[in-house]
Amino acid sequence: GEYGLWDVRVIGFITCVLILIIALIGLSLVVRVQLALLALLLAAIGDFLLGSALPPDAHATSRGVTGYNYTTLTHNMHPNYTDDNNFFTVLAIFFPAATGILAGA
Repeated sequence: GEYGLWDVRVIGFITCVLILIIALIGLSLVVRVQLALLALLLAAIGDFLLGSALPPDAHATSRGVTGYNYTTLTHNMHPNYTDDNNFFTVLAIFFPAATGILAGA
């Protein structure tokens, strides 16, 4: 909308101020924040693993979710690219998106 750009600017400004405060307070706060983020990421991974192990309900099944299924696994073992796509065009999109988080490691 009309105010969308200002929303981004305000959120960006607030984020920069929070990062500045964390940097000025000191390294001990940065370490605690990183540990909190690590705990959040581990909880998200655990939630994903737990959710993927549970069987799909009727609503999910009606939308095509099969859960862990050998037939689905064998069907998805081979690529089925659409026109003008191949392994390298898909890799060109997926690789930077998946490894971007590792750039700061």
